[in-house]
Amino acid sequence: MWALRSGGLNHSAKKMRTLLLSVLGLGALVAGNHPWRRPDREPGPGPISNGEAVQQGDGAVRDLEAAPRPVVAPYLIDISPSSATVCWVTREELAGELVLASVAGEATHTEPEARRFHRIELTGLEPGQDYGYSIGGVYAGRFRTTREDRPLRVAIFGHTGGTEVANKYPTTLLASRIDELDPDFAICTGDLCYFTSHQSFADLFFERFARFLARKPIYVAPGNHEAGFPLAYGYSYGQFRDLFPREYPDVDPYFSTVHGNAKFVFLAYTAHSRPGFARQLEWLKNELDQSTSEFNIVCLGGAQDPIFFDRKAFMSTLVESRVDIVFAGDGSGNYQADNQGIQWFFSGTNGTRPHTFYDLEVLPYELRVRLYDASGIKQIKHWSFPTTRPKRVVANLTETGRPDAKKASTLFYPDAAASSNTFDGVRVVVHNSHDRRVPILLRWAPSDATRRGADRFFREQPVWMAPGEITTFLYPLPATNPITGKAWLLDDLQLAANEKYLPKGYAFKPDVLEFSLIANE
Repeated sequence: MWALRSGGLNHSAKKMRTLLLSVLGLGALVAGNHPWRRPDREPGPGPISNGEAVQQGDGAVRDLEAAPRPVVAPYLIDISPSSATVCWVTREELAGELVLASVAGEATHTEPEARRFHRIELTGLEPGQDYGYSIGGVYAGRFRTTREDRPLRVAIFGHTGGTEVANKYPTTLLASRIDELDPDFAICTGDLCYFTSHQSFADLFFERFARFLARKPIYVAPGNHEAGFPLAYGYSYGQFRDLFPREYPDVDPYFSTVHGNAKFVFLAYTAHSRPGFARQLEWLKNELDQSTSEFNIVCLGGAQDPIFFDRKAFMSTLVESRVDIVFAGDGSGNYQADNQGIQWFFSGTNGTRPHTFYDLEVLPYELRVRLYDASGIKQIKHWSFPTTRPKRVVANLTETGRPDAKKASTLFYPDAAASSNTFDGVRVVVHNSHDRRVPILLRWAPSDATRRGADRFFREQPVWMAPGEITTFLYPLPATNPITGKAWLLDDLQLAANEKYLPKGYAFKPDVLEFSLIANE
C-alpha cells in the first residue's frame, strides 16, 4: 500500500516503489532511459541477421534467433452434406496425406506436391454421416457432414484478436461456449489476429479455437487486421489466403457459400480508394441478384469506416438487392440497428465484460437471432425475422374453410388435396380482433393415415396472434412424410384458435383473411 503525504510519497513508499520497479524490470523507465527507444544522440541499429546478438542500451544482451515457423493442427474450412475440406500447416514442405475413415471403410488422400500449407478436399460423402481422419500418424479428428432437412444453426462473433485492452474474460471462454452450443458452423466477422502474420493467426485463432475447428469450420470475413496490420509493410491478404485456401474471385478474399436455404456472402476489407473496392461491390450485387436461396446473409467487419469501408456505397448496393440481415463485428461493443430497412447486427469484444456472440437459427421461413455472452449465464436478447422472398400461390383455400360443428374457433379445409412435391407450405393471414394475444395451431393430415378423426393430424408448433393486428404466418410443410419418409398427398388441413383465450362462441372464419398453399417463385 502506498503511504501518501501532501508532499508526495514518503521515504518508505519510495523505497518500496524502487524495489517493485526493480523486480519488474522497470528501473530504466523510472530513470527515463527507455530500453525500447534509444536516446536521439545514439545511432540506430543496422540490419540484424538471424541469430545475431544485440547489445541493448542498458547492457543487456538477447539472442534474436529466428522464431520457428508456426505449426497448425488440422482444421476445417468448409463442410456440406457431401463434402468437407481439411487444412493444416507444417514447418517443412511435404506432401500431406490424410486417411479418412467411415463405417464403409478407409480411404487415403494424398496431395500431389510438397507444401507447407496443406489442403485436402473430401468429396462424395454422405449427409449427416460421422467421419474420422488421421494425418501423419500424429493428428486424429472427426467431423459430421451437415443435413439440409433440418434447421441450420450458426454462431457468429468478431474481434477476438483486435486492438482492444486485454479482455477480463479470455477468448478460450468464448471458444468453449461456442463449442458447447454445437452449431453447424461458426462465423468470424473480422480481426481474428492482431499483427498480420502466420504466427499471430496461429496464436490468437487456431490455438484458441482448435477443438471446434478440428470438427467444424469457422468461416471468416477478413477485417483490417487480416489485410496487412500494421500497414508499415503494405496492404496484403497473402497470409490469410495461405491459411484459408479457397477459390476467391479476386486478390481480396471475398467469397460466398450456400448452406441449406441460406446464402452466406463474406466480404473482405478493401480500402475504397483501391480499384478492388468497386469490383467487390459489383461482385456483391451479382451474388445477391442471382441468389435463389430463401435468405441472403452478408458478413463483414464493418467498423473501419471510412478508411477500409465506405458505408454509403456499401448500403446503396444492399438496398438495391434482397438482403435479410448483415452481421459485422471487427470492433468493440455490440449493437443492433435497422439500417435503411436492412437489419444490422454487430458483435465485437465487450470491454471488461464477457465477449458476446450471436446464435443464428435458420428455419424454412424465418431467421431467429439470439445474443449470448461467453459466460453462458443467460440469453440477453432475441429477434425474429420472416422471409422476404416472394411466394407463389398454389391453391387459395380461404373460402373453403368449414367451421367445426362444436367449435367455431376451429376451421377445416377438406378440399386441400395436393401432392407434397407441388407446394412448400401454407400462408395464413389473420386479424386478431381481440385485445389479447391468441395462439393458433395448424394441423395437416396425409391421405394415407391409418387413423381417422383427430388422430390423423400432424400438429405444427403454435404461433401467437398479436392483439388488434393483422399478421401473416408462413408454415413450412415437409416434402416427405416424417414417419414414412416418402412423398405424401395432403388430405385435410385444420386451423384452430385456442378457445381459452377467446370469448365463448367466437367465430374464427371472418378473421382468416387468407389461407393458401404456397411455393417459392
